[in-house]
Amino acid sequence: MQLSLMRKDPMDRTFSGEDLRSLVQLLLDACALAGNATPQVALTATLWGFARVHGEGLRAQLAEELGEGVRLRDPDTLELTTPLDLTSGSAPAALATYLEGLTEFHEESLLLELRLRFALPQEQEERAFVLHGVLERGKFVLQGLWRTGEGDFQDDTYQFNPWPDEKKLLQKLHDFSRSEGALDAAFCKELFPNRSTKAAGGAVVWLLSYKTPQEWCQRLGVTLGLFLGLLALITSAVAPFLSVFLGFGLVLSGLAFLGVLGLRLYMIYYCRTQMSAMNKRLYTAPLVFTQADLSQDPVAQGDIALRKLTQDIEALGAQCVGDVTSSSLPTEMGAFLRLFCTDDGTALMLVLLHHNNQTQVRPSKANFLIRTELENGGRCVTVNNDGGYRKPFPGLSVVARVFTKARHPADLLRKHRHVLALTEQRQGTRRRPLAPHEILETEVLYHEQLRTVIQKVGYFGWGDAFRMSFQKPLLQYQQDELD
Repeated sequence: MQLSLMRKDPMDRTFSGEDLRSLVQLLLDACALAGNATPQVALTATLWGFARVHGEGLRAQLAEELGEGVRLRDPDTLELTTPLDLTSGSAPAALATYLEGLTEFHEESLLLELRLRFALPQEQEERAFVLHGVLERGKFVLQGLWRTGEGDFQDDTYQFNPWPDEKKLLQKLHDFSRSEGALDAAFCKELFPNRSTKAAGGAVVWLLSYKTPQEWCQRLGVTLGLFLGLLALITSAVAPFLSVFLGFGLVLSGLAFLGVLGLRLYMIYYCRTQMSAMNKRLYTAPLVFTQADLSQDPVAQGDIALRKLTQDIEALGAQCVGDVTSSSLPTEMGAFLRLFCTDDGTALMLVLLHHNNQTQVRPSKANFLIRTELENGGRCVTVNNDGGYRKPFPGLSVVARVFTKARHPADLLRKHRHVLALTEQRQGTRRRPLAPHEILETEVLYHEQLRTVIQKVGYFGWGDAFRMSFQKPLLQYQQDELD
């Protein structure tokens, strides 16, 4: 489930059971004022942040305290679904007790997402209002609120940017819970738009829900091209004497295509210049690690991802070697680095990004690097972050794999060991187990080897930038995947 919210000005608002009851009642009233029939409402709660080994025990505990409808959606996520019988006036009030039960059942902080799903009788799809936050010290701290529909692209959008109506809805909730103002029809229709308005709004959100600038360029080009092409065809069919608009529409479509092409070329240039500058900064100086103590870091102490993933990695039989900071990290980026050594002498690095420029990441976003040394002088490296765009470096015996869908260290380690076994068989060699104190030494040595090679072959080529702009890693870095 782990959805890390990225906010420049994080919202940390205590959200009580009474607030949840008031919100449901407000949404029901707004739905009616917008001209809709009484909807069917269900609440889905998802919890993340507990150690994997405790998942089944927590599921049983929650099922005993809150009733049926509790399941492990995956090894790291508990899901609770509670349908509400709105024929009973006590249904919203029961939600207050429900949330209080969630806040009290676990001592450690957990990530909590509440999804209020409204199924309108006259429509075939649901509307949902998502409350995203943290359970800590017996209370729910709200960090994000947004409205979504079918699909998850809107969730992706509001992961990076706040919902425009977030503050407005919270202010309405404040007034509603204190009977200090009536709901206006315009606002109710914004919350529950009709089909045409919703379709237009969904198209705008889809257009804006990009993860990279080049993806936005593609969506903008598709939207303009389709709109102008259809407009030209309709004009020509209805009024042939206005066929000049067909040519006009084709010209505009062509300009839109050229604009997308130009922006694509710019993105290739941008990727090359940015990556070249970053690699030049990284590989013109020796790699220096500095010992750190995250137990004394106030940000690290409250980070759910750091605590959970540390527990999960240690449950795999790995030993925590220590915490470090690295000179290779850009000054505007903040990350936790924790080193582990597995029981078979493989190095595992946990990298958790907790802020970038002025943007805070809550909880921190995790990436993993797993490395095994071989007796023939080579090494096997597996990562789950964005990469795999460069061709293998000459003179370096490295088997590298990029598995971006492996979001948990257990999954990535399983894939790594599979690739490692195939590598040992193909190269006729065996792994060379590392002692814990050798992990940093070998990392620094490999960095020096890379410095020599990269300064000869270049920091980042045009072909590398082309693949990166399309987010298409070389297939050889994705071979031998188990799933």
